[in-house]
Amino acid sequence: MKKENSGNKNHDITLRLPRRNDLIENKHRIKTRKISVRGPKSPMIILYVFFILDLIGTILLSLPFATKEPNSSDFIISLFTATSAITVTGLTLVNTFTHWSFFGQLVIIILCFLGGLGFMTSAAFIIILTGQKLSLHNRLLIRDGLGGGDLGSITTIIRYTIILALGLQIIGISILFLKWYLFGKLWDGITWIEALWQSVFHGISAYNNAGFDLIPEKFGDNSLQYLSTDPIILSILGILIFFGGIGYLPIRDLINKKSFYKLELESKVVFTFSFLLIIIGALLFFLTEFNNQMTIGNNILSDKISISFFQSISTRTAGFAVTDHSSVLSSTIIFSSILMFIGGATSSTAGGIKINTFGIMILATVSSIIGRKNVSAFHRRLPLDNVIRAFAITMIMLFSLFILSIIILFFEINIPFENIIFEMISAIGNNGLSTGITKELNDWSKIIIVFTMFLGRFGPLTLILLLAGKNTQPSYKDSEERIKIG
Repeated sequence: MKKENSGNKNHDITLRLPRRNDLIENKHRIKTRKISVRGPKSPMIILYVFFILDLIGTILLSLPFATKEPNSSDFIISLFTATSAITVTGLTLVNTFTHWSFFGQLVIIILCFLGGLGFMTSAAFIIILTGQKLSLHNRLLIRDGLGGGDLGSITTIIRYTIILALGLQIIGISILFLKWYLFGKLWDGITWIEALWQSVFHGISAYNNAGFDLIPEKFGDNSLQYLSTDPIILSILGILIFFGGIGYLPIRDLINKKSFYKLELESKVVFTFSFLLIIIGALLFFLTEFNNQMTIGNNILSDKISISFFQSISTRTAGFAVTDHSSVLSSTIIFSSILMFIGGATSSTAGGIKINTFGIMILATVSSIIGRKNVSAFHRRLPLDNVIRAFAITMIMLFSLFILSIIILFFEINIPFENIIFEMISAIGNNGLSTGITKELNDWSKIIIVFTMFLGRFGPLTLILLLAGKNTQPSYKDSEERIKIG
């Protein structure tokens, strides 16, 4: 472009624009940048990972040397046991000590450890271990699954969750070993290797809320009934179960804040409702079974109290039994079923609908009764979508439980319905308590229970992940109209 003065008095400026042919064409090569998003593209990858682990566990338990008597375990037993272990349920068809060899027991406890970490933590850990990176979308999903935390700290949360799990289990295993070998042997003639393996197995099983025990059949086939009069062992196992059922985030919050009043709302809800349920469960068990000669009626008062508290802690999350649940009263069956259905905290090793969900529903119910428009607790208001999802997950789990129980009734017409319901709640709540009917079920019923255990473990959090970040609100508001209730 040239600028010229025309010479007139007004000093007009003439601009001469270059012709199109005079323009120099500049060519730029733009390379297409490929964005590599490694890792899971949806929450379903988590189900795939654990389904593969379940399949591997089934194959390993089907090997001839996995049992003490070669070829004594059929496919259904192997599948049932592997699923029960990976979902940390604890329901069994055979005595773990009598039926499985050391190799089989090792496979079971490894599956319990992997399953107990929580499928979100485990899946994310597997992704990191294999050198994959987490996309922003997947970080959001994992954050919701873990129960909070900023995006940048997810890897740190996973790392410290595993460190905490390993640390507490090592401490518990060490104390159990000292107790069972040096300060009162588990049984006469036990070697230090046997005591160590018993300690490792029960320590991992307790913290991960798995409910698998390794007590020989000669001492009784009712889980830890052999240890019911040992308050020290019950205390150690109870503490491991409690911390495993609470999860890492509330514990970290308590360690950092050092005061209940400074805790985040979620931590306050988890601790408050956990302690309330433990106390209520222990009190109800103590009162209902006090004179039952088949359970705790013959025990001294101190043993009755320790058994009641341990049973309350274990019933909600772990599934260890120090009493014969086939002999408990109907009232005990009812409130035990409620405790099993609730389960432990989000991001913990426990199953159930989660104490977080239960707490939200209770708070919403109380708010409705007292006439509050908003759901609040500890001077904090809960978002409406939190409340809706809590009720939605609970209703879906209840509906699934009802349908699956009805299906089993078609196959098991001779078994009382209350026993079937109890067994199904135990399966869907990943608890493991049993009235003893599981071994009597036919193969089709056992397969249904296998599906129920998987659904109970991965269903609620999968729903949370699928719903996370979704906003289907339209750009307009519908007109409001009330529907009569009650």
